Amino acid sequence: MSDSLDVLQGGALRWICANAEYLDSASGRAELPAMPRVKAILQLALLHYHWTKVRPVDESRVGISKFIGGIWQQPGFVRLIVGDGRFSRTFGIMYAAMAPAGSNDGLREIMLANVAQDDFLSPVGKSAYDCLATRYYADLTGVSHQFAPPLELYQSSPLGGSDALERPLELDVCNVTHTVFYLTHFGFRDSGLDDEGKNRALTILGALTENCLVRGEWDFTGKLLLAQYCLGKDLLNTSLGKKAIDAIIEVQDPSGAIPGRSAAQRVPGSASALRFFRESYQTTVTMALMSLIMSPKVPLD
Repeated sequence: MSDSLDVLQGGALRWICANAEYLDSASGRAELPAMPRVKAILQLALLHYHWTKVRPVDESRVGISKFIGGIWQQPGFVRLIVGDGRFSRTFGIMYAAMAPAGSNDGLREIMLANVAQDDFLSPVGKSAYDCLATRYYADLTGVSHQFAPPLELYQSSPLGGSDALERPLELDVCNVTHTVFYLTHFGFRDSGLDDEGKNRALTILGALTENCLVRGEWDFTGKLLLAQYCLGKDLLNTSLGKKAIDAIIEVQDPSGAIPGRSAAQRVPGSASALRFFRESYQTTVTMALMSLIMSPKVPLD
């Protein structure tokens, strides 16, 4: 089973490294609209952050490290984030949290000053999930905030709600999985849940995984596998885990990409290179992150 995960991981990381230039405006290939490009770069930075944590020394990461380090130094990238009325603070706190060592502290401080405005670092007007997400990145930056402890926020979230076990398939997969990611620092921190609470969450995540697997929802399946791993589930030795990994490898393109978010959204072979990148990128990043974290038994902080 670990060999299968290595195959998935190797292909996904290879494709991401080979195609990151689509996100670089200086490459002449960055034809993505501004905000989707910013979001994609932040997703890459999150992958890079955990890649560095899992494998502090890895020559295959050099190109991505150079790309992230370079773009974090660009005032234009900061202006692009700050100038977006809807997502400037959400993306800004992620930018500050993912800033690589040696990046321009002046730009980071500009971003943090923008983030601190209008009660963004308080629970005012936010759901429990939004509080948990914002707290996660705020804690990484070291800025002060007014959010409740992670476990308390989890218990007020849809996954932690009293009726979640009764209707698991009605839950939003992105909300549920990212709740676990933020609670556990993507598996590097104990959840704080007791055995009953952990088993309850794993039952819900397992039901969602089976449903997404049947429906051919590749991106969701990868996120759900990682969420279960973050709660201590040894998925590599379960029939569901093996079935899910094998199903994803079966659709993996020879280039290493996962061609779309789901079977229903699979990118056709006739698609242009740019379309293939745009529609394959997020799911391939998901698989790279999942397989990196799940491959070794990473010790908790």
